[in-house]
Amino acid sequence: MKNFTSCICIMGLSGMAFGDVMMDQIGLDDGSSIDATNATASQDFEAAYDIYDIITMDNFTGAGDAVESVEAVITGWNGYVSIAGISGWTVSLHSSPTAAAADLAGDIATQFVDVADAVISGTWAGVGGDLVMLPVAMTAAIGDNWVSVMPANEFATNGQTAVALSTIGDGEFYQANPGGGFGMPGNMQTGVGNSAYRVSGTSDPCDAPYDGCPEDVDGDGSFTVDDLLAIIGGFGDCGDGTYRPDGDINGSCCVDVDDILQFLGVFGGDCLITGACCIDDGSCSEQSSSDCAAAGGDYNGDNSACSDADCPQPAACCVGTDCSMLLDADCATAGGTGYPGQDCSTVDCSITTGACCMDAQTCLDGMTPGDCTAFGGDFMGLGSDCATTECGTPGDNCEEAITAYDGANAFDTTNATDSGYGEPDDTMCSGTYLNWLASPDQWLVYSPSGSGVLSVSLCDAASYDTSLVVYQGNDCASLTQVACNGDSTVESGCQVYYSGTYDIPVDGSDIYIRLGGYNAAVGAGTCTITFADDSVASCCLPDGSCMDMLSVDCAAAGGSYDGSIMCAEADCPQPYSGCPAGSDYNCDDCAVDGDDGTLDCNGGLNAGVPAWQDITLDVPMCGTTTVFVDGPTGGTYRDLDWFTNAAVNAGGNFSMTAGTSGADLLFGILDNVSGAFVEAYVMPGGYEGTVTLAAFGAGDYSVIAGASEWNTAWTCGSGLENYVITISAEAATLGACCMEDLSCMDMYAADCAAAGGTFDGSQDCSTAVCEAAAAGDECTEAIAVSDGATAFDTSVMTPSQPQPDEAACTGPFAMDWNNTNDGWYMYVATGGLTTFDTCDGSSFDTSMVLYEDACDNQVACNGDIDVDPAGCQAYSSFIEYNCVAGATYYIRLGEWNGGPGGAGTLNIN
Repeated sequence: MKNFTSCICIMGLSGMAFGDVMMDQIGLDDGSSIDATNATASQDFEAAYDIYDIITMDNFTGAGDAVESVEAVITGWNGYVSIAGISGWTVSLHSSPTAAAADLAGDIATQFVDVADAVISGTWAGVGGDLVMLPVAMTAAIGDNWVSVMPANEFATNGQTAVALSTIGDGEFYQANPGGGFGMPGNMQTGVGNSAYRVSGTSDPCDAPYDGCPEDVDGDGSFTVDDLLAIIGGFGDCGDGTYRPDGDINGSCCVDVDDILQFLGVFGGDCLITGACCIDDGSCSEQSSSDCAAAGGDYNGDNSACSDADCPQPAACCVGTDCSMLLDADCATAGGTGYPGQDCSTVDCSITTGACCMDAQTCLDGMTPGDCTAFGGDFMGLGSDCATTECGTPGDNCEEAITAYDGANAFDTTNATDSGYGEPDDTMCSGTYLNWLASPDQWLVYSPSGSGVLSVSLCDAASYDTSLVVYQGNDCASLTQVACNGDSTVESGCQVYYSGTYDIPVDGSDIYIRLGGYNAAVGAGTCTITFADDSVASCCLPDGSCMDMLSVDCAAAGGSYDGSIMCAEADCPQPYSGCPAGSDYNCDDCAVDGDDGTLDCNGGLNAGVPAWQDITLDVPMCGTTTVFVDGPTGGTYRDLDWFTNAAVNAGGNFSMTAGTSGADLLFGILDNVSGAFVEAYVMPGGYEGTVTLAAFGAGDYSVIAGASEWNTAWTCGSGLENYVITISAEAATLGACCMEDLSCMDMYAADCAAAGGTFDGSQDCSTAVCEAAAAGDECTEAIAVSDGATAFDTSVMTPSQPQPDEAACTGPFAMDWNNTNDGWYMYVATGGLTTFDTCDGSSFDTSMVLYEDACDNQVACNGDIDVDPAGCQAYSSFIEYNCVAGATYYIRLGEWNGGPGGAGTLNIN
């Protein structure tokens, strides 16, 4: 959710910059300086994914300038819809990438910018994304500043956001991810390119540091009468922000008596400019450049200080059997062997050999450092031996694969290297974001007990963004790739991006499992292997028929094996037969690159103006679904079609028939209020079939059809884009309906909803248990509270209606109530300005609503306090209200974004 990857002349600028431009890596509005093929992650994720909060940053040199605006070219992927889905912006200035790796809030300056204050350029050509200008009030540090823009963006609804790259700059940027979710070494990494940022503001010359000696007004190197006359000549002059007057030597920006007195204190002397001087013994002193050179030192620059200098330190250097403390360069000149960080008291120069690692498994004793390097090995230190030396990372290449077993196998690619086996064939898992990119990898080898089906899962909530490849064969020289996966969606309780391959038919040969990371990410994790012996079971064949056979035979026939059932129970999808006669047709054209996704006639909640198309029961709806590059944003979109039907909104029992010519088709029923699917299915490309939906009650629903993933092969004209769906009413089935008085009646879903009951179509009243709602679950059962602290627990509550009005909320973030479990509390006011908050360091991301006198008279609401006080959880809620003495107030507590709730503390003061 929120957790606060050379100057261009003004005439050459376009866009929205104002004031002085301190940094421009965006260039002209035509986008000619933008690398449209690349972007780097920068995102404040929702709370569930906080470990993935990440920024992209790039540096500029500041001089104490006032920063008034920061611009960025913003794009996205992996479900990114548009810049409109971003809920806020955090702009920061960091002193270094290391500082950002510890905390994404800038240690120089940080500021949250509300969506309403952000300005989207209307003249930008759209290259690489949208150009956004964020007004800020910051002061840049003197020297290095690393600027970052972090969009607050929910991955679940708007994918991932990123900053585009450009061709302007020094060719290097950094990313920081303090939560460690992406597995970066030290939680940061550098990249090749330039972040598309522009920083503008006002630079006051009086804020700039002096060059040389300020008392030397005429610059001749000495303090003479000429300097004094220059000061007197400018007496009374004051800078207006555009210049520093001659004669201002004390930094006040005015020439006055204080300047004359300061000059008289040095009159007759010389201007001596000093800087940090590093001496060969590792010491540092501040002296002139000439004195430093005479002492054989390394001068760090005018006005530099020893406190900032990183002077090289001498270390033990063995020249023959003699040890001396020398700098690295001096040691190399003397033909010696250096030992950084050690002194001669810990180094025995009489020992001249040690262990040499030739690879992860091969170690040779008695090698000199030079010989080891000459043979391509890694020298492990003088006096080392192979008996106590561990070479390389286990499993760092195929030949050294670690033996794996059924169940959980721990792995760690942190110190791994690219095994050199080559890039895997990602067409086998297209659209799953394998993105191997010479990833450091670790190899496992598993020996199945015979033929059967194998599943390999990297699901581990504490792990990183993995990528996975599976091979089969008897040795590394004869492997055949049988599966791969970048991101899986099959399991729950995993990290956000995990890999998994499931029910792979294997013939008894060894299985080699290659573990890597998205975009070469590394980290630790768990590889869980599940194997089932081969057995005769259902095999759905490409022609739609079914045969009971072994999994290996099914795979050979190109079928889909299900070891849990026989053909008598199987419902095999049939080959797609096309659009039948009498069908209705999708209102939108086939989406192609350059189209504007917000103008989709049935784009539903994704459209600029929400729009649906009517669908008639029992009448097939034919359409197209593609993956395309959106024109305005440059993002990769999938064309989802949204349909509406009054009978579906009334609830009941329905079935859906779906077919697709080639793209895997996502279809189902979506609840428009919560944004979650009631039921969803994926029809494999080239097939059609029918599913029966579970009964559901009345509501606000959409019938959804569209590409199941962002597979860029699914384009118009590919022959893969066509689909047909039909929704039909089924005979209603009885289910348990729990009434408000806790009685139970077997009823149809629609009748239960009309009676105000809660319907459960999975059982009847013979098994259903109707339980009383927890105290405080509804406003009518609100729990009485008073001044001070009161413990609460909303996890035992259910959502109550209606939803609060979020337009009246204060604070930097909306509540995003989304039918969260909520609890109600009743407070009789003592009168006066009263605060209500949920500050509790062990609690969750709360949202809070305040009502006065009645449960429907909302007077205030808050998602998050502007700045969390010390001792609070990251996102606590806070309301301040002038209460009337004796009046009754109702406090409604929930969790951000429809969460399940939890325990916490309500504080009233």
